[in-house]
Amino acid sequence: MLVPGGPRGLPRIQVDVAAMLHTEERPVPGRLRNLSRGGVFIESEWFPPEGTELGLEFTLPEQDQPLAPTATTVWRQLRADRGATGIGMRFLELDGSSLRSLDGYVHERYQPASSEAWTGASE
Repeated sequence: MLVPGGPRGLPRIQVDVAAMLHTEERPVPGRLRNLSRGGVFIESEWFPPEGTELGLEFTLPEQDQPLAPTATTVWRQLRADRGATGIGMRFLELDGSSLRSLDGYVHERYQPASSEAWTGASE
């Protein structure tokens, strides 16, 4: 199933989850640091070029089944002085069951910023 929409503007949560990036040459370990239904930031010392498509594999805490989306690199953070080094990836494809698991996991843990929590009620 294609993942609708892009990662920006979607609810995003902080995580610390082991991940494996599957390249043509070999698997590369990384750590998921934030996650949304549309994408993920993976802390890594491997920096594939933007536009690189690859398979990911990770298991969310309290879940039994690993998720294995296809994703593409959309940006890279190469300098540690700007935070963790790694890659921003957009999910391209994820099966329906995995997408529901991901949505539920993010929804249960998402804490909107105070500006997002505004209800629109006027005084």
